[in-house]
Amino acid sequence: FIRKSDIPRKSRRHFIKSHYRLPSEAAVLITTRGKGSDKEEDNSPEHEIFSLGKSGRFKPNLVGDEERFERIGFGRMWQYLNPAIKNLIRVAIGLIPSYLWFGPVYTAVWFGITFFRNMFVDVVSASGTRPGNWYYKDINFDNTAQSLFWTGFSVPLLGMVKQQFDHICPFPLESIFFEWSKFFFLCIANGVYIAAHNKIRQFDSRIIRGNFFRSLLAWPFASMFAPIGNFMGVPSIVQAKFWSDMVAAIIEGTGKFRQQIVLRKRDFLEILPMLGSEDKAVQLTAMLDILYIWAKRQQGRACLYRILTDRRSDFSFLRLRKRKTTEKESSEYVELLIQMFEPERAQFELSNFILERYKSHEEIVLIELVQWHLAAFHLWVRKLKKRVRSLSVSKSS
Repeated sequence: FIRKSDIPRKSRRHFIKSHYRLPSEAAVLITTRGKGSDKEEDNSPEHEIFSLGKSGRFKPNLVGDEERFERIGFGRMWQYLNPAIKNLIRVAIGLIPSYLWFGPVYTAVWFGITFFRNMFVDVVSASGTRPGNWYYKDINFDNTAQSLFWTGFSVPLLGMVKQQFDHICPFPLESIFFEWSKFFFLCIANGVYIAAHNKIRQFDSRIIRGNFFRSLLAWPFASMFAPIGNFMGVPSIVQAKFWSDMVAAIIEGTGKFRQQIVLRKRDFLEILPMLGSEDKAVQLTAMLDILYIWAKRQQGRACLYRILTDRRSDFSFLRLRKRKTTEKESSEYVELLIQMFEPERAQFELSNFILERYKSHEEIVLIELVQWHLAAFHLWVRKLKKRVRSLSVSKSS
């Protein structure tokens, strides 16, 4: 059981609809431990108690000759709709207000800015800043489509803010104060709108605050480069949008990239010592974890490379952990990985371990992982050994 006052506000409304409420008499006896209370206090939220078990739904007792007909609501239909169709619908709906406000050309520009910002953030967070490592599968098209949906409605909003500002601004239209004031209000309005739809999408509060303040950070850039944009005939709201997304791409891309680095290095620093365990099952589990992170997880290969080559400078700004691998530990781990992941022996041991410990659908995934990536990982570590030796020679000299 749980009191109504103890249910988080965000989920309280949904929780109340889907869970049993105890009768007030029983709830009062529970909260007062059998003593009871005055009738005036019976309606207090403190005495409203709900069961943690969800309320059941009535199921008719079918005879057998009824027509089987199940109504599918919009929510369920949308949940199971093909993702590509769902994304197309989102983008199409977002296009309507933007197109009605300033036509096809700047609608394409507006949506292009949003799309490339999301794409840049995804590929940078997944593969770093080198374009040669970028891959289209790293792009989260579902999140991109949702961004395009919401950005379409921001066009008339910012347009109306711009129109109202032009009417009430006391500064001359050609003055620098007019430009700086105009973009200040546009950036504020954009930040408030972004924070509002982030709240609707139930983003973390830190992300909401970050998205609001990145709009403020775009204000000086939009104001300084306004003469160029005005000379080219670009609408003010498009200029504000461009600089807001430019700042967002840099902040979000580097932030997500940093998070991936932190998570992958944390994983490796916890798993690598397990290779020296006396328990064979722990060793084999650690081998599977290392192989999976190296082959499947974002920044897995890059992080393991930096750990084994003892490249501390690449991570000094992250402050990941107090414990760092020494040069001796790095070389020892390289030798240990070469020995333990030797394909002829490791293939047999890992395959038997998988068949003994895991279920059928897990067996297929893990067996394919070992089959496709074990030899490649072993070859990669052997090449890395030469790199570690060359680095140690250069340091000693």
